[in-house]
Amino acid sequence: MGAGRKTQTTTYDSANRQGGRGPPPQYKKLDKDELGGVIFGATKDTINECLTKNIFGLPYNHISYVQNIVPGMPLFLFNYSDRKLHGIFEATSEGELHIDPNAWSRDGKTETSYPAQVRVRYREKSQPLHEAVFGPVIEENYYSNVHFMFELTQDQAATLCSLFTARNPSRPATAPVPQQTVASGHAAAWAGASGQGDSAWGTGPPANAWGAAPPPSRPDTASSSKPPLPAWQSGPAGPSSNGGSSASTSSGLPADGGAAAEAERRRQQSERDREAARVREEEARAAAERQARAEAKMRAAAAEEEERRRLEEAAVERRRAEERAERERQVLEKLKKVSVNGPSANGASEPSSSSGVNGPKSAEWEREANARAETEQAQLKEERMRLFDGSRPLEVAVKETVQKNLELCAAAISHMRQEALKSKKLAEEMTSGDAQMQELKEVRAENQRLARSQTVMQRRMDELQAQMDTLRQSVVDLLSGGHVAGSPAPSPVRPRPQEVYLMGGFNGTEWLGSVDRYRPSRDEWEVVAPMSAKRSYAASAVLDGMVYVFGGGEGQLWYDTVERYDRASNSWATLSKMKIKRGSLGGAAVQGKIYAVGGGNGVNNFADVEMYDPGADKWLSAPPMLDKRFCVAAAEMHNSLYALGGFDGQQYLPTMERFDPREGYWVRAPSMSTKRGSLSAAVYNNSLFALGGFDGNVFLNTVETYEPRMNKWKLVPPMHTQRAYGASMVVDNALYFIGGLDGALHVDSVERYTPEAGWQVVKTRSNSSKRSFLAVAVL
Repeated sequence: MGAGRKTQTTTYDSANRQGGRGPPPQYKKLDKDELGGVIFGATKDTINECLTKNIFGLPYNHISYVQNIVPGMPLFLFNYSDRKLHGIFEATSEGELHIDPNAWSRDGKTETSYPAQVRVRYREKSQPLHEAVFGPVIEENYYSNVHFMFELTQDQAATLCSLFTARNPSRPATAPVPQQTVASGHAAAWAGASGQGDSAWGTGPPANAWGAAPPPSRPDTASSSKPPLPAWQSGPAGPSSNGGSSASTSSGLPADGGAAAEAERRRQQSERDREAARVREEEARAAAERQARAEAKMRAAAAEEEERRRLEEAAVERRRAEERAERERQVLEKLKKVSVNGPSANGASEPSSSSGVNGPKSAEWEREANARAETEQAQLKEERMRLFDGSRPLEVAVKETVQKNLELCAAAISHMRQEALKSKKLAEEMTSGDAQMQELKEVRAENQRLARSQTVMQRRMDELQAQMDTLRQSVVDLLSGGHVAGSPAPSPVRPRPQEVYLMGGFNGTEWLGSVDRYRPSRDEWEVVAPMSAKRSYAASAVLDGMVYVFGGGEGQLWYDTVERYDRASNSWATLSKMKIKRGSLGGAAVQGKIYAVGGGNGVNNFADVEMYDPGADKWLSAPPMLDKRFCVAAAEMHNSLYALGGFDGQQYLPTMERFDPREGYWVRAPSMSTKRGSLSAAVYNNSLFALGGFDGNVFLNTVETYEPRMNKWKLVPPMHTQRAYGASMVVDNALYFIGGLDGALHVDSVERYTPEAGWQVVKTRSNSSKRSFLAVAVL
């Protein structure tokens, strides 16, 4: 919006300002109860968007006081292009970050450079004020000739409101507004005066990513304490207080109060007219003073020019006098030679006998020349003294000019050094960006090579799988009908039952590093080797019969560590770390590689994706997702990686993305019907299931399924319990959901789903299922 635009134009008298010496302050650091208003900035290119969208914004570092704006507070908009102040506006929301994340961007998609924002509306539309009019009101805010701080005290805001009101003579008379009653500070008064009511209080995203924050409660507007409104709030009221449409005036007199009420109204109108006339008179006086100062400066400049011209003429005259004196001195020298030697016909020296004839005349010439020379020397001396005395003011002016030029040069050199540092930093960033682009190209080339290798390997694995199926069928045939006659029939070969591994999490009392093995078909629970550290909010994946657990944390501590579990040896091994620490991420194994998707660290939410190569024990950067996703779910289906739901820092997401390693980039897929974060995902019967989660308001028990052939989502029967931060898995041709949270309640039940029976609660003999924020794997 141009809040940092530089200009050389000066339209307001800056004699009492600092002149930009020292580092410019960013804000006045007013307390919330001291802040009376805020000035926002715009240019001719952005002011229309501000007024049409009814939203103002400033750069990020101004959020320290923008967040103190409450509904009803007066706001003003300064146009840098013509140096005029527009108003009177008032806030219709609280000041916060990223109300419109893409405001004032050229394409409407780029992240805004002015995220400290507030929604506004006109309180009273008036003619804009030139800087010469409003500048004296906020003179203490200026920290250079053309830059000022945007925070306003209550007195400054009230004075600016008066200036705008005085410039709007067509404004109808209004009765004074009775003082409102509030419960806490000025917030409710502002909200009440602006006519917001319930709409000024909304429900934002959760305060943190660990769970749902309750929506802010609305202040109680009925209280016995009755503090007065701020000074700027005691001006004209909203549309509901205009005279002529109300059943009674604010003083409590009935509409038909007769002559007394009419006299009171006229008296108040007369006072307002006198106040407007006084403001106009002050503006005229200020303009006259500025005009007088300008004329005085012009007269001083003319006098200085006249003095300079006079001194130059005197110097010319002095040079001419010196030249005349030099010529006369030369004549005098010749006369002296003539008086001593006498003239000769050929110009040479004659004998001294002739000097007796010319001697008296030569002496007379010499006396006259000496007298004239002495007179000229006295005149020259007097002229030199006069010129010397007259040149002193010019020397002082020259010294002052030189000093000002030196200061300007120093400022210019400092500015050039700052620009050089910025250019150097920009060059370093560009160099770093080139290196990252080169790394990305190398990763893409490696992904393409790996994709081709994986295609060949997949084809070979399909062939081997077909051979194994043939051999297995042969073994079954031999066991069922090929035994020796008379011998007992062999027992059928029973496959090993599938096992679920529940890793880490939180049981309502402590963070866990333990691992439990669960066989649903037999309801058997067993404790196996624990992880090396307590771990929650982690992701997991299964590859080549091994269980991988990565990321997560313990409370507020986040991990980049990775562990692998070997069922054969019942032991854990530590592997290479990820590039960044993160939790609440998604994970899945796709085409022989393990992917870590999204997540966050409590401060930043990530769209980053990392790929782990088990053969090289190394994590590589993969193409990032299209959206940031915290509390995301991930799953593999048909050799592609899917990421769904999550929280992007502003809202919970219903969207889904798909990544095919053979293509090397993410594409958008159909969105779910419900926003979900902290959900769980599983692939069952060739469909992708999204289970439970949190939508920003309530915990969910709904379940959706995505069928790639139909390329759309559909709802299936919901679970019996609302829950998020749990885990789902497919075991023995059934879909299971274990643990999770229902609000503050830790859920210890297990539910199983089949298309034929729907959802059923499964009874277990252990309470190990009572855990949330866990990771799960099936072997």
